[in-house]
Amino acid sequence: MSDPYSPENIAEIKRDLTGHLVQIFELVGAEATLKIAAKWGGGNLYVPLPKFFTPKSALATVVGYEIGLAIVQGLGFEGEKIEIHHGPLGLMATARRKARRLLSEGRSVQTVAREVRVGLNTVKEWKRQLRAANNNARQHQPDNDDHRLLIKAAGTK
Repeated sequence: MSDPYSPENIAEIKRDLTGHLVQIFELVGAEATLKIAAKWGGGNLYVPLPKFFTPKSALATVVGYEIGLAIVQGLGFEGEKIEIHHGPLGLMATARRKARRLLSEGRSVQTVAREVRVGLNTVKEWKRQLRAANNNARQHQPDNDDHRLLIKAAGTK
């Protein structure tokens, strides 16, 4: 099984973040953000004032005291409930990842739409995004001829 925190998976996680999860990710990274989305996604998370944050606070019991304190201080709320989206654990994010995998395997748009239970236009857009990401990745990788030219220009064999 691949590492859930590999650069490719982190990029996928970041793409699916919305709302306060974006800020939390920037403060403490993927692992804590996913724990928060799993626990409070679709609901509210109470963010206490830093002076009232303890190891027994709900957030601390899920992500640990130090990480929780970094979140509380970094978000800058003053004892408020904040809405937490499902982010990468939500239905659309899960459906998009499955659709991208099926499209990469060569399945048709119609087959993917039926299997993932979303509309054709949604799958077409995901396919367009997948194609653009693949093209972008290819543009950033030199082919063998480019590599040979660089070596020749540097004067080495």
